[in-house]
Amino acid sequence: MRQYRTAVKRIPLIARELHVRYVLDVVGYREGRTFLFSVHLIHAGRDECIWADVYSGDVSNPLAERQRIIREITEQVKHQLLSS
Repeated sequence: MRQYRTAVKRIPLIARELHVRYVLDVVGYREGRTFLFSVHLIHAGRDECIWADVYSGDVSNPLAERQRIIREITEQVKHQLLSS
């Protein structure tokens, strides 16, 4: 999937290449000791964001923060997909 990190392709094309209906687009930022992740769940067929959120944490314990954020995102995405 690393090939899509810098791709100049639109999400519907990427989704077709991967044979998926939804794409999770995540952009990370770091400022000082704080990091932020902007997360978008995109319905590829409509090229439409159906859910988005921002997650933040402290870089002092990156593994614990990563696990926490992954759990939160997983729960939110599961909820969105089951209710759509």
